[in-house]
Amino acid sequence: MLRKGACYVRPRRKPETTEIPTQEDMRDLLDLAAEKRLRKNLERVSRAGGVIIPFQTAGRSVSPQELFDKQLGDIK
Repeated sequence: MLRKGACYVRPRRKPETTEIPTQEDMRDLLDLAAEKRLRKNLERVSRAGGVIIPFQTAGRSVSPQELFDKQLGDIK
């Protein structure tokens, strides 16, 4: 029987549908959902012509101001 408000999953261990049994399983589910959403958002940005610029270069953090200055180049 299904319970209103419960979250059901298909665990890897058995071919069945159950409520999420542990907090670790709930964290795994939330992490998976967050990763899927991030991938989807990155695809949208790419389709719209956007470019994702990482904030780390060669192992050091790069500030948004440094990235902006680099993008400006000789325009300054």
